[in-house]
Amino acid sequence: MTRFSSALAFTASLLIGVCLATSSVASDLVVVSNNTGKVLRYGPTGAFIGEFAGISGARGIADDGAGHVYVSSANGSLAKYDEDGGLLDFVATSLFGSLAADSNQIVYVTSFFDDSISAFDFSVSPPLSLGAFVASGSGGLDGPTAMTFGPDEDLYVSSRISGQVLHYSGSSGAFLEVFATPGGNGPQGLTFGPGGDLFVANNSTDLVVRFDGTTGAALGAFATPTFDATDGMTPVFGPDGDLYVSGSYTSDSIERFDGTTGGFIEVFVSSGSGGLDFPTQFIFVPEPGRAAGELVAAAGLAAAARRRRN
Repeated sequence: MTRFSSALAFTASLLIGVCLATSSVASDLVVVSNNTGKVLRYGPTGAFIGEFAGISGARGIADDGAGHVYVSSANGSLAKYDEDGGLLDFVATSLFGSLAADSNQIVYVTSFFDDSISAFDFSVSPPLSLGAFVASGSGGLDGPTAMTFGPDEDLYVSSRISGQVLHYSGSSGAFLEVFATPGGNGPQGLTFGPGGDLFVANNSTDLVVRFDGTTGAALGAFATPTFDATDGMTPVFGPDGDLYVSGSYTSDSIERFDGTTGGFIEVFVSSGSGGLDFPTQFIFVPEPGRAAGELVAAAGLAAAARRRRN
């Protein structure tokens, strides 16, 4: 082995080692504290770190899987940040509902009272308003509370007042079907799990319920939070594969459940920690999977360098 190839092998192993180390570090949790309008950040153990970007009036938060965080604010803006809270861009808007974002940096905002979903393109600067993505009342949409993209890249929305989860085309916003019926005036946060099933927080029953990710068939209760979920309950799978559930304005906490069995593990963020007051939407940063992508990129660079020398 030549001196160059030895150095190259060392560099490649170093890059891969760094990426492996990064992938093994748990992500931080970033959560909207609805009653204070702040976005708060907690470390891998649930300990409070500080405010995220000093935001005020926050209502919704989402990430696009490419290192960008989006926050809607009742103060009249929808903003894009990096994962450290650095402001990248913003657009003035009166919309400040729950958020979802896709890999193309298109951000979607619910309008609870107008029963619609609007879209904004953050891949350009200044961001461009795309207007209504889901028209008012489309498919019986009544009180959209939360939304998520499925493995099929379509959009799934909690229609709270009708007690349904509605399925829309991810490309056009066209209504496709009533996907699931959690029932009651209660379906709120929702997320797809690692195995492709849909998990819905239902404040009418104080449960996180599970549905077949393909057919929408009910599979029963999955997790039982210890708090009274009067409002705002949101489930999110963490990078460790466990399920995290935000509490209501009466508990001001976030609980952790086994991602396979749904068994209660711990109160991850204790009540009121860091001033947490009515937690709603939250995300993990860096997004799960980014470190793995960096590892592949590092390995690819090393392989390309070897080819150039041969």
